[in-house]
Amino acid sequence: MAFAKKDIKIKIPESNIQRAILTIKSDSPLIYHKWSEKAKEMMRVKQQKLATKGRETRDPIDDYSNTPYINQSGELCVRGAWFKEAIVAATRNIEGVTMTLIRGAMFITTDQSDLIPVYSIMGKKKVAIVPTSGATSSSKKRLKVTLFDPDDRPEGLFGFDPKHPKNILMREDMVRVGMGSADLRYRLQLNDWLCDLEIRFNADVISLEQIANLINIAGFACGVGEQRPERGGNNGTFSVAQ
Repeated sequence: MAFAKKDIKIKIPESNIQRAILTIKSDSPLIYHKWSEKAKEMMRVKQQKLATKGRETRDPIDDYSNTPYINQSGELCVRGAWFKEAIVAATRNIEGVTMTLIRGAMFITTDQSDLIPVYSIMGKKKVAIVPTSGATSSSKKRLKVTLFDPDDRPEGLFGFDPKHPKNILMREDMVRVGMGSADLRYRLQLNDWLCDLEIRFNADVISLEQIANLINIAGFACGVGEQRPERGGNNGTFSVAQ
């Protein structure tokens, strides 16, 4: 017995994509750890089982100089992906909200390099990073560093940026690698910062107020950078400034 086919009508509403800019402020220092080209090349050599020339001499200032994200204008930056990942991860703390929903409901707009300039809290000026005039072969962005007195320096710190002595510090951290062995890492710590997140979102799914609330939860529970709450630390926390 044949049945007549019924016309199925599907209604697809117009998209309600909106745009907003939220200023984010730091609640604790941000610790950078970008993978340097040198580190990535060492991993390629190890994976491809190529011959090596032996261990090179360690230069703490070179290691430190390669950890931050710096744009073509020499400005210190954060990555938009950090905040999207923190926001998505924060849904674990909210009943009824899924990661899949948030991934498709909002996006953070950045340049092609995924970089967002940071500002100093005092005066909201972009934080410029000044390299030394004589770049070394191992690091074309070797940063200016004033070292602390070895006999009287703050715990965990190695030096500071003479242009931003209270805001940009050079850290020296002991980390565990491999089978219980230890190593030293030299990274840039930024104490106080602001950044503007340009957000595009589906207003039929999530409101701007809900996004701001979600960012605050992400900043408190997840954070960005090294030693953030999501990784058992207390750094890299943030919240909405306005």
